Amino acid sequence: MSSVSVLIVDDEESVRSALRRTLRKTGYELLFASGGAAALGVLEERAVDVLLSDHFMPGMTGLELMRAVKRTHPHTARVMLTGNADLPTAMAAIRDGDIDRFLTKPWDDAELRQAVQLQAEKARAQAEARGAPARAPSVPPAMAPAPALTPAPAPAPTAAEGASARPELVHSQQVAAARVLIVEDSRTQAEWLAEVLAREGYEVQVAPDGREAIRRVRTEPPDLVLLDMILPDMDGLEVLRIVKARADEQFIPVILLSVKGDLDSRVAGLRIGADDFLAKPFADAEIQARAAAMLRIKSLQDQLRSAKSELEKLSVTDGLTGLYNHRHFQDRLREEFRRCQRYSDPVSLLMLDLDHFKDVNDRYGHPFGDRVLRETAELLRSSVREPDICARYGGEEFAIILPKTHLQGALTVAERVFKSLRQKTYPLDGVGSEPERASVIRITASAGLAFYPSKDVTTPEALVKFADEALYRAKREGRDTICLYQAQSYRYDAGVR
Repeated sequence: MSSVSVLIVDDEESVRSALRRTLRKTGYELLFASGGAAALGVLEERAVDVLLSDHFMPGMTGLELMRAVKRTHPHTARVMLTGNADLPTAMAAIRDGDIDRFLTKPWDDAELRQAVQLQAEKARAQAEARGAPARAPSVPPAMAPAPALTPAPAPAPTAAEGASARPELVHSQQVAAARVLIVEDSRTQAEWLAEVLAREGYEVQVAPDGREAIRRVRTEPPDLVLLDMILPDMDGLEVLRIVKARADEQFIPVILLSVKGDLDSRVAGLRIGADDFLAKPFADAEIQARAAAMLRIKSLQDQLRSAKSELEKLSVTDGLTGLYNHRHFQDRLREEFRRCQRYSDPVSLLMLDLDHFKDVNDRYGHPFGDRVLRETAELLRSSVREPDICARYGGEEFAIILPKTHLQGALTVAERVFKSLRQKTYPLDGVGSEPERASVIRITASAGLAFYPSKDVTTPEALVKFADEALYRAKREGRDTICLYQAQSYRYDAGVR
């Protein structure tokens, strides 16, 4: 992954220099602008991962800049530096989704570095979730103010595009129904937090100690965890490690709750994997705003996970039949063959080809041929056993891997498949010549069967080769039959002993 890029915006050179000193050892690519218009000029030329801007600046305020960037560069994380007097404005901006994080001046260097790193990672994850590149091609850093540019207004979305153009509309219902787990041993504090978050429409649960929190996370995964650092039975950081250790589980954001002076623990928590922290005491509006921001990120992470899962499924599936595709068949066969060699188990391979399928396509058309392939695939799925692996090998040819299956078991499966195929009818439903449009047709198949261990079968490629040879022997023998490969292939009539 390319280096994180950060655009720093402040009208004071001394502040820009201080931020440069704070971030220069991180390895980030640092860009600078002296105001909002200059920053927009930089962003006209390239995208960045993080926008770090002061709030009060002449001309365009930091919040106005953030809102403009939200429209034109929605995948850029937006972090605002503000004074204590601006906290209500900053918290409202987080609630509205205009900024992702704010830091108060004077900032703590370690806290600033952690915040920038966290927001950069989240920005890239959100960009992937929405199918956008996380970075634009790099250009030299803009060290001097760029000319003032007014960003072109985004085209108004149509009614059909509205939801996708405004992702916050997609997330709002999910966020409102979110489940929040409060891990806090102080009953008074827990009740207050529960009441504050319940006002936002969240389902709130409370765990008084670390063990109960871990149990709830494992049995009823929440959408957000508010975790106190000090618990009666175990350290809050240990709870955090356990919550974040399971990479296979869904993303669960964690906000650490700590005392204001506990900087070391907060930094340690962020390094372990905490997503944000709040220093006690904090206001109702602040916890509500931080929770809303984390839940928006959670929603995007879930979309990313779902999209990734769907892409993984598409990458191994044949689009027409829904069976595994040729590439995944090869992967699974190699995997199964290695397992059989390691544990001295058998494996059989059945290659099956529909007879005269080209004539079917030529006579009745490709849409009808596609329907035949889909229905044949469904028939194969219903005829094989749970561990068996069905794939479309190519065209009208199918392959079935039969794990832990000797010759006799493979023949039993093959007989069941052939029986189903011989009984299957395909209504023409108006296709074909006039006399046959109301009739049905039957389509037979030829099959070749090879298995391991047997003579000359020492690799998965050899297993495919010999099953294929047996298949074409079946074609030569007159079709609608099964041929076996055993040193020499021979014909086997399904249903005949």
